[in-house]
Amino acid sequence: MKTLALILMCFLIASQFFTKTALAAMKVASKKVSISGKLDVATVQDLKKWSDLEETSCPALCAEVVEIPHSYICSFKTKTEMNNTLLRMGFFTGTADGYVKGTLVSNSESALNMYKKVVGGHTLTSDDIIAFRLAANASSNTSSKLNDQESDFYSNIITNISSQSTDSKYAIIAFANDASNYEVIVGHEINHASFYLQPTYKKAAKQFWQNKVSHEDKIKIRSILSKIYNAKDDNIIVDEFQAYLTQLDEKNNPLAKFIPKYKQKLMKNLGL
Repeated sequence: MKTLALILMCFLIASQFFTKTALAAMKVASKKVSISGKLDVATVQDLKKWSDLEETSCPALCAEVVEIPHSYICSFKTKTEMNNTLLRMGFFTGTADGYVKGTLVSNSESALNMYKKVVGGHTLTSDDIIAFRLAANASSNTSSKLNDQESDFYSNIITNISSQSTDSKYAIIAFANDASNYEVIVGHEINHASFYLQPTYKKAAKQFWQNKVSHEDKIKIRSILSKIYNAKDDNIIVDEFQAYLTQLDEKNNPLAKFIPKYKQKLMKNLGL
């Protein structure tokens, strides 16, 4: 990463996969990706393959998701590159335990090292992405300013999405190619994007939590999620509850014991 000319974040899609003419770098891909694989378009698996084939100077490849308008999925070559780019933004959203929304942690924050090991995916909303950049730029603490990866992310991905999106509200979904369970991670993060971008989906999830989940189970679920997440924020708890309950992997799931009782009913309420 000697200069921006190396293009840390790219929207260049390999010509052999999309068209005979390669798309220009730094542009949002003209082709979209299907998360269900049921449509006659490229899939997340295809995106991962294209990302792997890109040069090391392009560690993230992104495409718009067909099923959820204004959502973009980014395939990072490694979890390290992904979290170096997005983890501080995750803290800023107030999702992490012990960090309220709007907290700008420095690049030297000790908690980052622990979370870099466990965080396998991200979903970031346009509201938080914009607010994080403003906070970092305004900070008088040099260590809290945008790092190189974050700067390139804004310059080469967010700028392109913002300029080409027909809606100011969007979500960025990210996963790492070196994760063995990347498909599970993608499904989980897609659920978060639906919660943010689709009002009907969010309303159904909140109503299910409020009316269908027992008081005793709410306490247990909140306790389990509090090991990683900010359990004091009801919005975060409901969002994580619906994301875990409806993801593909049921065994390696912190809320696995609640799946038999709630999953099918929740999915029906969400229209899945």
